[in-house]
Amino acid sequence: MFKECKTERSAKRQRLIENTLFDMMKRRSYDDITVTDLCEELKMPRKAFYRYFDSKDCALQGLIVHTLPEYAKEQTPIAGQRVLRNELMGFFEFWKKRHELLEVLDRNGKISIVMECCLSFPVETFVSIERILPDEEPAMRDKIYRFAIGGLISIVIEWYREGFKEPASEIARLAVRVLTKPPFPALSRMGMSDI
Repeated sequence: MFKECKTERSAKRQRLIENTLFDMMKRRSYDDITVTDLCEELKMPRKAFYRYFDSKDCALQGLIVHTLPEYAKEQTPIAGQRVLRNELMGFFEFWKKRHELLEVLDRNGKISIVMECCLSFPVETFVSIERILPDEEPAMRDKIYRFAIGGLISIVIEWYREGFKEPASEIARLAVRVLTKPPFPALSRMGMSDI
């Protein structure tokens, strides 16, 4: 796990460690980088690293988790009614801008950490699930959120791996369909019940 920093100075140092790990991953395999290598690159003692992180994996997790709040900062508030397609387009554009991060993680076999971090990130930072699903129990809301965000991140990863060929607007259109209509509407015609 990475530690929550109490001061701006500590947070900056923690981000420096995360970003240095990322820079090293651009040049070397993640598996070949040790905490000692990272500390040598930063010219800091190992105990300073462990003040912020339990392990190298935790530093990588911190890099992703600390990238996610940038999404909220980049979104322009729109007056009036919010449009799901536009908001999803912003989500996909956010990840497209981070293509280098996705590439480095994928090349190092660590792209799944994006999914893990997104699923554990506090959703309230971006949206009120209770407002979207007012009739659902909290446990069900959580499951629906996990299903939706897992699907969206899977779409991001596939889109990245295909070279971002389609525009974000088209990917958002597809995601709107996935989120607003039953995924398998023909089940009843196949003799399958939802109960």
